[in-house]
Amino acid sequence: MNRKKLAITDAGAFRQSAVTFALCVINILIFLIEELNGGSWDVDTAIRFGAMYRPLLMEGEWWRLFTSMFVHFGMDHLVSNTISLLLIGVSLEQHCGHIRFLLIYILGGLAGNGFSLLIEGGSPQQAVSAGASGAVFAILGGYIALALIWKRTGVANINLVLTIVAAGYMFYRSMGTGVNVEAHLGGLAAGFFLGLLLCRPAWSRTRKETKDLWR
Repeated sequence: MNRKKLAITDAGAFRQSAVTFALCVINILIFLIEELNGGSWDVDTAIRFGAMYRPLLMEGEWWRLFTSMFVHFGMDHLVSNTISLLLIGVSLEQHCGHIRFLLIYILGGLAGNGFSLLIEGGSPQQAVSAGASGAVFAILGGYIALALIWKRTGVANINLVLTIVAAGYMFYRSMGTGVNVEAHLGGLAAGFFLGLLLCRPAWSRTRKETKDLWR
């Protein structure tokens, strides 16, 4: 009986975080296709698959702000972003819902890439940039916003610990060379404000339902 209940609970948790898992699968599949078509470390391959490159963006290929979120350089890059997405995304999606979560991920990622492009405009060196980290930092920003809003609940406190661990891991990974810090910071800031804007109603309803239990 306990085993059956556990299976049902796990299935429910999976459905509540379906977008998070779908994003991870999409990133992995695109990475595998990259590997089979020139290698994920090959710059020309990355550009063909939609990586950000300012000269091409200036020629009108603005869709690269979106597609670059699904392109990765090497296994380490993919694994790092996948772990971070799972650590934070599962919990955020369960509390905000699929659509709000996806909006934070996509819009935050676009904002991070846009901020990176803006800052790079003053640099004489034009780099090729790709990866989900700007969008993942947006998820982190959204969850920090919601943890602050719903700080009275025990669930929020438990998940905040997980968020701190994930944030530490993500910022540690940001210390390496060749990291697009601007995309991380832009995504983090955008995700924070998107979290306040998009997810507050869902958390407010839950908070109202449980307020008598937490006085």
